[in-house]
Amino acid sequence: MELWGNLKDFSLPDVIQLVGFGRKSGVLGVEHKGTAAKLYFQEGNVIHAEMGSLTGEDAVYMLFRLGEGEFRFKADLKPPTQSIFMDPTNLVMEAARLLDEAAKEKYEQEQNGLASEQEEAQKIVAAPDEPELPGELPEITFEGLGEGVIEYDAGDSYGILPLAEETAIYLEPEPEPAPAPPPPAKKVTAAEIKEELKALLEQKFGKESKRLLQAVEKCGDTEDEFQQLVTRVERFVSAFMDPKSASKIAEELKQVVSKFSG
Repeated sequence: MELWGNLKDFSLPDVIQLVGFGRKSGVLGVEHKGTAAKLYFQEGNVIHAEMGSLTGEDAVYMLFRLGEGEFRFKADLKPPTQSIFMDPTNLVMEAARLLDEAAKEKYEQEQNGLASEQEEAQKIVAAPDEPELPGELPEITFEGLGEGVIEYDAGDSYGILPLAEETAIYLEPEPEPAPAPPPPAKKVTAAEIKEELKALLEQKFGKESKRLLQAVEKCGDTEDEFQQLVTRVERFVSAFMDPKSASKIAEELKQVVSKFSG
């Protein structure tokens, strides 16, 4: 069996799936701009990988970063050693997780750089001019309130002037009471989120959801880890199960994760 093409047209997860379903043994060579990589298969499982000085899972993860390149699969070529002991499904999902983390880190670095530029720009902006005082003060009228005290009305303000101290006391209107805070939302724990995710995946895929359920069990308990899980499940469903429903499944999973209270 020989298989060749470009990763732009036929993604690496698709190639791994095709070789895995056929339970083929051999080597998949990939070349792109002087970079070469090899994936060795034995009965459909990836058991060894080489890319430059990298071997094993590290070489696979780096190969996923290429995104394109000419590939060719040659059957019945034996690997020099075994450096990978992970099944193809988990290997692809772990590679997707690492790609997501790398993209998130790059985005945060870009945002931090943009924030620094904005801070520098704000430093050179001139301070605003002081507000000008009004040219004329409002007319004040006085009415007697009793011994040693007079009342005045300035149109927009009202006060009492003790004659002995010659100090005005302004009577500000009482602020309106703040509205009562809404009742606290019911907290949804990570364990409850995982159970709801598993129930949704079992409903959608039945017995075929076994590996997806394992991924949910291994997921951490933070919101970021849940979001990364949704992305990995979407890519896995698109590559290995039902590409047409992958985005819809991801949206339903995101709705479940949005309930997480942390």
